Amino acid sequence: MMTSAISSNRLNFELRIANCGRQDTSRSIRNPQSAIRNFRFGFTFIELMFVMITLTVLLAAVIPRFGQSFNRLRTERVAFETAQLLRYAQATAIVQRQVIRCSIDAEGRRLALGIRQGDDVTPLADRWAKGRPIPDPVRLAMTRHEGKDDAVSFFPDGTSDGAVIAVGDETGSAFQIAVDAATGQVTILAGTAAL
Repeated sequence: MMTSAISSNRLNFELRIANCGRQDTSRSIRNPQSAIRNFRFGFTFIELMFVMITLTVLLAAVIPRFGQSFNRLRTERVAFETAQLLRYAQATAIVQRQVIRCSIDAEGRRLALGIRQGDDVTPLADRWAKGRPIPDPVRLAMTRHEGKDDAVSFFPDGTSDGAVIAVGDETGSAFQIAVDAATGQVTILAGTAAL
């Protein structure tokens, strides 16, 4: 007898949950499982619109950061490739026992290596030494310790003319590449270039 009273109370409780505040229809519903199956789950139109508006606002805030990150990465890549080209020029000068000149053509937007013989420069035939293009928003400027042209020379003993190359773009991403005159060592410093 006790178990039937408990199961009857349980049935009424489950029916109340299934009805979720609707009128008591326990007399007309014989199977409580059908009441639960007929209850429809889902989102209202207002809830969906709220989620869409929230996502739109978040995307509007995040998308401009992607553009800035892309520009910074492009500037960083140009600085890294320029430093690698300068290191390659120093190694080539030591191995070939010739003066190697790395020039920056600001108007043609290219970096190039060549063998310097007096005032003449013969381009290197090596595939690594061919002129590398500089992407449009990136700017390069060279400050030399000696001389006025936009080039730095590396000598067979490992030394160089010494120079500082500023790499930057219009968004403020900036790098400075320093070439030590005494050792020919090339170093990159972030955020210090002024073009």
